[in-house]
Amino acid sequence: MATHAASRLRHLAANREAAEALLLERMPEIQPMAAKAVMASLMSPKSGLAPDADIVRDGTRQMLGLRSRFAQSVVTLAEIGRYLEVACLEKARATAL
Repeated sequence: MATHAASRLRHLAANREAAEALLLERMPEIQPMAAKAVMASLMSPKSGLAPDADIVRDGTRQMLGLRSRFAQSVVTLAEIGRYLEVACLEKARATAL
């Protein structure tokens, strides 16, 4: 799995100029001078994009816990599957290969 993730990051790095241009085109609020820093953040193995658009379940659970704790709603948000349609992600992955 780690090897697969590393190959995806290499692929993104190989297309970095095109990815940066697309980022600036689709997100006009990002200033051109900041694009390289934004790309570096997106490509960071620690804090960047999840390889294969994978769901970071621990982070999602933490976000739901924080939301339950600090939101004005009295509803506790706990079950990730209630908010994510994982079947759609799996279908998209299957067709992308």
